[in-house]
Amino acid sequence: MQLNKAIITVGLISLNILCYLPSPALAQSIKQSSKCAATLQSVKNQITQGRRVKVVDISKDDISKDYQSYPENRPFRYLFVLRGAATESVLLSNKLLTSLSRDILTNCSDISKVTFGLDETDHLETFGLISENKIDAFQCVDPGTYKKLPWGYVVCL
Repeated sequence: MQLNKAIITVGLISLNILCYLPSPALAQSIKQSSKCAATLQSVKNQITQGRRVKVVDISKDDISKDYQSYPENRPFRYLFVLRGAATESVLLSNKLLTSLSRDILTNCSDISKVTFGLDETDHLETFGLISENKIDAFQCVDPGTYKKLPWGYVVCL
């Protein structure tokens, strides 16, 4: 009788442990999201370090309703809102913003577009995954030109 109780107890403990171990897909998702979070922090540091710029907000938005199509399984963008005396110079540095966008698009598997903007203005610079390995600035179109935008374009005022 004692042996049966021990076997049942060990079986229940094992079952309990298995229930709390993450599945391989969940483990991959957790690993991916922590890699993405570390990348976002790194990008924030690169923007602010040695510059008079503050990142006042980072938000994640669903872009699927705005575009005719977009890179598969990447329906989100990150928006970095910046403030400070050196913000304009950061926004005018295509090389820097392309590099920062590449880091995010490489390490955040559900992101296809990254936007950097000057706080409380309509000055935005947007970069995205144009093809499998190409990251480039999006082109401007006038408001009302499209009901849903083609990929690679943004509405500019």
